[in-house]
Amino acid sequence: SCLSSSDNWVLAIEAKAPSVLIELLLILVIEMPAPPMANDFGHDRKHGGHGHRGPSASSTTIEMAIATIELLCRRSEGREMVSSHAIVVPLMKKMMMMRKKIKVSNTNSNHQQLSRASECACGVLLSIARHSVKIQEESLEESMVPHLLLLLQQSQCNTNTNANDRGKKKAINLLKLLQTNWPHHPCITNANY
Repeated sequence: SCLSSSDNWVLAIEAKAPSVLIELLLILVIEMPAPPMANDFGHDRKHGGHGHRGPSASSTTIEMAIATIELLCRRSEGREMVSSHAIVVPLMKKMMMMRKKIKVSNTNSNHQQLSRASECACGVLLSIARHSVKIQEESLEESMVPHLLLLLQQSQCNTNTNANDRGKKKAINLLKLLQTNWPHHPCITNANY
């Protein structure tokens, strides 16, 4: 990875890479032809919607950008830059809901699989929420708890056990972190779950 050297971490953070990557994600999400939750990332809309051509350039770019942001959040300067961005919590929530359609061998059915972007978005939120009560409160205000529970439920069906375990651990840890605030938070006490 290009961030394996400590000099590269410093350069990336000094160049404001976390902010730039968040802006890139925002642009990619806005330009997506369908919401990330419904987009199959392989549907060829330019050619009449027929056939699959594998992951689109934007889904690959999204996954790489979120993975890089998650790496940059390992440093306090990166976490501070990410958590100070006004759109980070709603954007990570949207990224957590990204799915890929996968073909199940020997059948004609497609199944939804969590994308790497979902796992990394959960990791970004976990990293910044550990160090910021404000981010924890924003996560609750964005109704993150039901999304994390859905993420856990859907990770059970993930065919990639490594991604399943990583995403599941991140979601559980984020739920535990948010649990300290949610019993008295107005968004939870007033909700009808």
